[in-house]
Amino acid sequence: MRIFLVIFDTLRKDHTGRTYGNDWIKTPNFDSFSRDSLVFNKAYPESLATIPVRRAIHTGIRTFPFNHKRPELRTDDIVHLNGWDPIPPHHRHLSEYLNSEAYLTSFITSTYHQFKPNMNFHLGFDQWNWIRGHEDDKYRAKIRNGKAEMKRLLKLHIVKKNPIIKLLQKRVLKAHFSNVQERETEEDYFPAKTFKKTIEFVKDTLDFKKVFCLIDEFDPHEPWDPPQKYLDLYLEKGYTGQKMITPAYMESVDYLSKEELKFMRASYAGEVSLCDNWFGYFVNELKELEIYDDSLIIFISDHGHSIGEHNATGKLPMFMYPELVDLPFM
Repeated sequence: MRIFLVIFDTLRKDHTGRTYGNDWIKTPNFDSFSRDSLVFNKAYPESLATIPVRRAIHTGIRTFPFNHKRPELRTDDIVHLNGWDPIPPHHRHLSEYLNSEAYLTSFITSTYHQFKPNMNFHLGFDQWNWIRGHEDDKYRAKIRNGKAEMKRLLKLHIVKKNPIIKLLQKRVLKAHFSNVQERETEEDYFPAKTFKKTIEFVKDTLDFKKVFCLIDEFDPHEPWDPPQKYLDLYLEKGYTGQKMITPAYMESVDYLSKEELKFMRASYAGEVSLCDNWFGYFVNELKELEIYDDSLIIFISDHGHSIGEHNATGKLPMFMYPELVDLPFM
């Protein structure tokens, strides 16, 4: 049997198509897949956020309650949250259990936190591929067209009235714009790279009977900058304000105008539709190869994201509402 575990970061249950009650978002491939699936309606993360959730998924071992100690091994990650720790070397991975059953195992991911020093998420896999350049991953040192181009981009995408938020957004967006500067087509976006690499692996292993592939796509994590055709599905025509693709983690949306908040929500929805398109590519390729019906495909998110609900943006520990903790799971 071929087993595929597909994890999308920051994918809200209420944006995962008609299966979960959303009749306006364009996710035809999620919808189609759900009709072939056993759909779970009450799935929740073991803990939050990105790394603690994945530790539990990779090992089956609870991470919460956190021990509130600094990790024994340095990670050099920008995130310093309780529970944001490496997988301990003595914990056995899902990949190792499957290896013991003669499975060929592969790990394909654009979630860069998993490859910080000592994080250990790739241990036990026969193959692993890291799709570089998401968010604050220091993949490219600077933008090719120089300081003037970076200044122009930041001016379009950073809030005008809050100096602290400006500083935080600038850090992430400088790395982001440097990393994605060579995008030309939709195939240069992260979901496309991740699922194309997955199909490359699938085609290489058609002669194997036991195959496991963990596909971990960091989108629709912010920054939310889908190709224009996906943004146009949700954005009202004539918008001329700031392009708010990176939310602050705030207990108030006062740093945004009403129109900027609408843009942020449209950008997130567009990112979801981008993910849907490339998940559809993955499923269709499996069907073309005539292995879809004989494969086990597990589809899940790690958490959601507040985008103005309850007057908050981000993933805040005091805002454990459905938009953050309800997971799509099929």
